[in-house]
Amino acid sequence: MLGVFWDITERKHMEIKLHEYTEQLEQKRRDLEQIIYVTSHDLRSPLVNVQGFAKELSKSIMDLMESIHTGDISAEVMRRMEPILKNDIPESLEYIQSSIARMDMQLSALLKLSRLAARP
Repeated sequence: MLGVFWDITERKHMEIKLHEYTEQLEQKRRDLEQIIYVTSHDLRSPLVNVQGFAKELSKSIMDLMESIHTGDISAEVMRRMEPILKNDIPESLEYIQSSIARMDMQLSALLKLSRLAARP
C-alpha cells in the first residue's frame, strides 16, 4: 500500500488570512455606508435652511418691488434700487436655487447609494 500526504498547512493559513481580510473589507464597507448616510443626512438640514431663506429673500424682494410701484419710496431711491431688485438679486437667487437643486440631487443620490449598499 502506498500513501500520499500533502501538507496543507500553507493553504489553511491562506484561507484564514482570506477570511480575515474578507471580514475587514465587510467592516470597512459598513463603515463607509454609515459615513455616506450620516453625511447626506447632516448636509440636507443646512440645505433646507438655505432654501428656506432664499425663498424668504425672494418674498422680501417682491414686497420691496411693490413698495416701489405704490410710490412709498422716493423717485431717487427707486431709480437706484430698481435695477438691483429686478436684475442683480433675482439673478443671484437663481444661482442659489440652482445650486440647491444640484446639491439636493447629489445628497439624494448618496442617500440612495447608502440604502442600496445596505441591502443584503
